[in-house]
Amino acid sequence: MRRVFECELAPVTKPSAMDAFDTTASGLYAMNLGKDRPATDFVMPLLVPRDGTYALWLRVKSGDNAFALRVAVDNGKTATIQGKPCVWAWLKIAHGVRLFSDRHSVAIAANVPYVLIDQLVVTDEPAPQFDGAEGADMSPAPVPNSLAARATGRYSVRVEWGAEPSINFHHVNLYASSSPECEVKQENLVASPSGKHTVQIIRGAKEHNLKCGSVIVTNDFGFLPNDGYTSFLPLPAE
Repeated sequence: MRRVFECELAPVTKPSAMDAFDTTASGLYAMNLGKDRPATDFVMPLLVPRDGTYALWLRVKSGDNAFALRVAVDNGKTATIQGKPCVWAWLKIAHGVRLFSDRHSVAIAANVPYVLIDQLVVTDEPAPQFDGAEGADMSPAPVPNSLAARATGRYSVRVEWGAEPSINFHHVNLYASSSPECEVKQENLVASPSGKHTVQIIRGAKEHNLKCGSVIVTNDFGFLPNDGYTSFLPLPAE
């Protein structure tokens, strides 16, 4: 079994850990474990599909500095993993870890800033081989539910929705159009909120009046739910 988790999808509530754009990372983003100073409170959530004994591997980049990672699984004993300057290398950060089929967490802290982590792999393979980044998880995010929209002004609309909790989830894309059918395309993209279930859309031009339009909420890859336009909603008139 090999399960891949994108580090930039982990919930981060405050600096100095933050997601970072990197063209050499999987999905073009990684998690920076400290921009100006090392972060001390970064936690990566995991979802293990079955009971077993696992090893954890981390894809790491540190262009200028040797580094040390302090790693703790499920608030257990902290281990220190040493690393050399590298442009993406796979490090084993834990082995022989007994995990049950459930949600788990891995706390990761670096001793120097500008250490990027791209992917975390949980595997029971005795000698896994890695050739660059692992394939990204392209499965659709959970379908937004309870989608509702109401006009708050002539050119503004408040959109609210619910979402099921998900480990591998970064943000949603919200598309809006003044036509009865909204297309998923760049011209209609109005917001990409992360961790929010409500957003205010404001259009200042008369031709963009959305009071008789429509909205769609998709996952972070712009994929619609499997059963089509389930999140399509005509906006109410003023």
